[in-house]
Amino acid sequence: MIDICTMNFLAHFYLAFDDEQRLVGQFIADAVKGRYFEHYEIGIQQGIRQHRLIDHLTEISEGPKTLRAFLRPHCGLLSPVAVDMLFDHILAKKWNLHHHESLAAFAQTTYNLLEKNQSVIPPRMREALQYMKMYDWLNAYVTKDGILKSISGLSRRVQGGHLLQNIGPIFEDAVNQAETAFDNYFPELCEAVKAEISAS
Repeated sequence: MIDICTMNFLAHFYLAFDDEQRLVGQFIADAVKGRYFEHYEIGIQQGIRQHRLIDHLTEISEGPKTLRAFLRPHCGLLSPVAVDMLFDHILAKKWNLHHHESLAAFAQTTYNLLEKNQSVIPPRMREALQYMKMYDWLNAYVTKDGILKSISGLSRRVQGGHLLQNIGPIFEDAVNQAETAFDNYFPELCEAVKAEISAS
């Protein structure tokens, strides 16, 4: 089973669109099962629902499907995890095209907001936050060395994680495939999330 403290935090944080409670909800969503999210304030509930929507759209949309198919011979059942990590790498590389703040400033703001809201963050995710800050995961995603270290660290925390190490030898091809999929999919995802926000 995949540890909840794993992947594509950067995309989820970006898609909170600078809303503090939605950002907290995005962060804790994988640790909140079923309808337990109803115990949280409405803004956090919306962030949890938003996280679930993003995961669903990433599962069914053509760009991510194509990338998963490319990665499956190398990563097997962990190809969806590899997609998430590679998408965060592409988003980090292209950050200035998507956000008015630098990635470094956005990362620090995000860490500070999550720290501020620790009282509502489940213990396991509080532990993840400490590691996230200590190793500055969000900024690390931008470089090849950084994303490969993140993938390597994750490979030690998931069942069958050794398959993720297969990304190393195919990294350039994987990034090229991921960039094409990301460029086609991410604007569509942003619009879907904005529509969900407008409707809520």
